[in-house]
Amino acid sequence: MSESKQDHYAVLGVTEEASEEEIRKAYKRLALVYHPDRDKSQTGKSKFIAIKTAHRILSDKKLRADYDLQRSLQNMNLDDSIMVSEEEHLFGNERGTQSMPTKEKPPSLDIFDSINVTLNDLYIGAVRWLEVQRHIRCTEPDCTLQGLKCRLCSGRRLIDSKKRLKLEISAFHEPPTEYRFPGEGDESLDSRMPPGDVIIRPNIVPHALYRRVGTHLVFDKQITAQDLLCGFIFELPPLDRRDWRFSLLDQVVNVSGFYAARGFGMFTGSGIQRGDLIITFSLRVPRRLITEKEDWLASWQELNRDDENYAVALELLSQSEYNHIFNVPY
Repeated sequence: MSESKQDHYAVLGVTEEASEEEIRKAYKRLALVYHPDRDKSQTGKSKFIAIKTAHRILSDKKLRADYDLQRSLQNMNLDDSIMVSEEEHLFGNERGTQSMPTKEKPPSLDIFDSINVTLNDLYIGAVRWLEVQRHIRCTEPDCTLQGLKCRLCSGRRLIDSKKRLKLEISAFHEPPTEYRFPGEGDESLDSRMPPGDVIIRPNIVPHALYRRVGTHLVFDKQITAQDLLCGFIFELPPLDRRDWRFSLLDQVVNVSGFYAARGFGMFTGSGIQRGDLIITFSLRVPRRLITEKEDWLASWQELNRDDENYAVALELLSQSEYNHIFNVPY
């Protein structure tokens, strides 16, 4: 039986109000009867261990206060394994030494939370301050002696505490599946048990304009027939302090290809250079061409028959009736 579950007062045959002297006399009387030198049976050994356990706990003011508190709060799911087993205390471990092991913390002491992480956070890095609510052991010096009268915990032996944690989001590495703060979680009533961890799981929020593909960013841009034929300059919302204005006036715009802005993507694993910003194009096709633009188109055809986009543009322009081209609303 677990020593915290056995009735130590009943084992010694005393009441809960028994004095230290009464407990000492009861122990000496029973120890003489069940000592292993006199009773070598397994039952006698078990009773002797129970007697030693009861005497050790009830003769120590702090341990007795802890035990009395456990008895009064049995319905609060307290830790049943706060104390070292008496068999280990008496006879030691396999090497013959007394043992007071550090226990593994149960998962229930961990605190879980989540945080939204934006593409901007991952692009340049960010620092977030988090406040977590946790349970720690009562800090009142005489808590165990005061019991239910403790002004901080009212006998629970645990109090609520707020902890402020600094979360650093790096731009140089892939975001982890979780951010872990060891030892910042809930504490157990058992002082030998290490506290839990605070575990923050990032929720990557999709960006309204850019999508991430490895270390590259992708942006889908619609262009007009005028952009396709004449080239254009365009500006994108920046993710850092650089100028995100790009010119394609001197480049061939291919609607089936893409434009790569070197070094505007995410940092690579080395953290030294960035990937690229990949800009793909789609053509906005108007329904019919207004009369004043037809003459311009005819003259453009004569001047640009050798351009590789000429055939594409001409085919698109001949597929349907056109309405509004060149900076006129569609």
